[in-house]
Amino acid sequence: MVTSYDGIKPRRDAVFIENRPTPTRCVADGGYPAPDMTLQMVDRDVTNAFAFSQQLQFAGDDDVGGGGPPRALRRLRYVTERRHTALRLSVDDDGKMIDCVATVAGLTANSTSAHIIVHCERIFNEFCRLPLCFII
Repeated sequence: MVTSYDGIKPRRDAVFIENRPTPTRCVADGGYPAPDMTLQMVDRDVTNAFAFSQQLQFAGDDDVGGGGPPRALRRLRYVTERRHTALRLSVDDDGKMIDCVATVAGLTANSTSAHIIVHCERIFNEFCRLPLCFII
């Protein structure tokens, strides 16, 4: 899931295979001051299950460490992230929604939701016994 202040459309489906660890993250790109970020799954707050990180970067700085002279008066932006390196969901979570909410005091919250799809591990394994199986 991506929450962006630049209008980037987020991924709407979060696809998992039952009980398999899946890297999952929510990113807020931009904002000042840096936003707070929470994650909700149905009515349950799962924020603390996701590690928090925040980086201050130069906006539009594509030439990181390049050979050019340093530029003055560059704009700064925060990149705030909540990440789970091995989220495991069960078929009971199939069809639920996960919401990522970025808030800055005094401003309207920016929220992104994803529909959780959990494939049954047994069916997935049988499918992958076929001669051609591509896992993306």
